[in-house]
Amino acid sequence: MIRLPFIELSSLKLSNTAIVIILIVFMAPAIALHFAEPYIREAQHKAQLREQKPFNDALEFYRAKNYKEAIIAFEQLADEGDIRAMQILGVFFAQGLVVDQDTEKAKKYLKEPADNNYKKALTTLGFIYLNEGNLDLARTQFLVAINDSIIVNYKDDDYAKYGLGIIYSTPEYSEYDLVRAKRYLSQAAEGGIEKAKSRLKSL
Repeated sequence: MIRLPFIELSSLKLSNTAIVIILIVFMAPAIALHFAEPYIREAQHKAQLREQKPFNDALEFYRAKNYKEAIIAFEQLADEGDIRAMQILGVFFAQGLVVDQDTEKAKKYLKEPADNNYKKALTTLGFIYLNEGNLDLARTQFLVAINDSIIVNYKDDDYAKYGLGIIYSTPEYSEYDLVRAKRYLSQAAEGGIEKAKSRLKSL
């Protein structure tokens, strides 16, 4: 086996990729990967930071109340397939935050995040369907939000339970169930949803 002369690789002006290649060429693969691991991790971390920067820049525009630039940045990210940006834009258009309210655009942006079980997208889409009178679709979104979504946000859970309480307490609904409605509304009320408390009192 060819021995690699003792050199402090970090002192050389080489990219992490170049260092990993040198290690693999001159050493047994298993040993090389052991020594290369810190350089691989560092390269991955730098790549993650580069990927995060456009999204963080968009957030900074929003926090600075530079809404026009924020929307442009989020739309560009959404066009590139960033699901987080799609979810944010969907919520913006659904609620009329910093943009004119547009439920069709909201549904377009929320579809992929909801399909990937993003909680806020599911809950927001659920209320859009609820307002449109499509209770079955709304119920599906809310149930996935509280059972299967990947992003933990208990306030969104409470809103989803509130939505389910509305659905099950609607007499015209095919699966009208006042017991289930009260259970979901009670849970939402315990989570601080004031509208759930009012709905509960009216039943």
